Amino acid sequence: MKVIITKKSDKAGERGEICEVASGYARNFLFPRGLAVPATAQAVSRLRQGTRGVQAQTSKNRGKAENLCEKIKGFILSIKAKTTQSDKKLYAAIRENDIKKELAANGFDIGSAAVRLEQPIKEVGEHEAMVDFGNNVKQAIKIKITRE
Repeated sequence: MKVIITKKSDKAGERGEICEVASGYARNFLFPRGLAVPATAQAVSRLRQGTRGVQAQTSKNRGKAENLCEKIKGFILSIKAKTTQSDKKLYAAIRENDIKKELAANGFDIGSAAVRLEQPIKEVGEHEAMVDFGNNVKQAIKIKITRE
């Protein structure tokens, strides 16, 4: 029996796949759990239309991400933080969320993009972080930490 997988399943396959499975497995396991639907002509056409819509949305999001990536390229983010008097160590480490907030304050609305640091920043100086916009669009940014 041919079925369309609606939710990822380890044994049945990936979401959106058309698979051949035993009819008993489909009736007794996949259909009651909502993991698959019968592969009728109507269901297959709906699947193909949905795939086109998802691809169009993905390409639109990728274009936005690439534009923002170009804007942020070469930008040096400057952050002032409290430090110890004798050292260059910070009282509080600078983390991904802090960088995201500072980028927003500087006019870069990165939305749900993820900022990645190898480890939290704990010293004054220049550091680097990676901003992952999704859709394989990434950009490294420089961060300059100074004393407050």
